[in-house]
Amino acid sequence: MNASAQKGLSLIELMVALALGTLVLFTVLQIYLSGSDHAAFNNAQQQNQSRARFILDLLQSQAGQAGYVAWQRHATAQDAALFDFVLDREGPFPSLTDSRTGCSFADGKVSAVDADGKGLCVRYQRSQRSDAQFHQDCSGGALYSDADSSTPQVLVSHLYVSGSELHCKTNNTASAGEVVLATGIHDLRFESASVNQVRVGLVLTSTRLLLPENCTYQDPLGDQQKNTGTRGLCSAFAQSLYLRNQP
Repeated sequence: MNASAQKGLSLIELMVALALGTLVLFTVLQIYLSGSDHAAFNNAQQQNQSRARFILDLLQSQAGQAGYVAWQRHATAQDAALFDFVLDREGPFPSLTDSRTGCSFADGKVSAVDADGKGLCVRYQRSQRSDAQFHQDCSGGALYSDADSSTPQVLVSHLYVSGSELHCKTNNTASAGEVVLATGIHDLRFESASVNQVRVGLVLTSTRLLLPENCTYQDPLGDQQKNTGTRGLCSAFAQSLYLRNQP
């Protein structure tokens, strides 16, 4: 073959090939980024739902203890070996202001919502010694300790939001005191709905900026539209907490 007869690509052909290659590469990249954003969005939704389920279940478990009254025992020698105190089932919950948790209760009431709606107080009688191993307060502390005779018979738990964290305080001297139960909360509010029911509204946000503008949501305890002030995905939840043992 004559070498002079061989021809390469012209400049125009090369530019067209580069343009087509760039277009294909850009299209593939856009598809990848779109799929990645979609996966991140779905993952953030699932995380918010999982966190909300954990927080609401935790709140319900604490609300479910409100008003618990242990069985009254006869003051016999056998009972004295098993049970460390005799409980008053007729009037176990008088009016109370607890300095350790900051909670105040009216006479006969076992729950109270903070004035700003950001916290919930509950109180209940601690279990007898034989049953205490099956129960814990909101901080995970045992409800009875042989080494701690100063623990009150009526325990108080205060669940409230500080910043983006859900905190718990208790007057149980056998517990760790104040602990953080959950983080990543944008808003959490309580309101009394009835004698044995408290409504709770929870708003969670993702830490990753997933939206082109700040996330808006409907107030879970109202009908107002609100704004989180961030581009992270936000999810609002509402649930009723039932006080099963309300006197």
